[in-house]
Amino acid sequence: MRSYYHYTIYYVENLQGNLSSFAMSYLFVGQQTEVQKMRVEMAIMKRDAEHYSRQVSYATQSQVL
Repeated sequence: MRSYYHYTIYYVENLQGNLSSFAMSYLFVGQQTEVQKMRVEMAIMKRDAEHYSRQVSYATQSQVL
């Protein structure tokens, strides 16, 4: 027969496991959020670079003409 101590240890270990998996899930979601932010920032940088490239190209062509 198990004692109160054994049940308490089992409960605490089980609780720690649940908290650990919750923490890992939270971190995973947090990482996904950071990756999404990086994707948005990269898309904005790409858009800005393409816009700047078009402006420089247009300015260069108008100087030649």
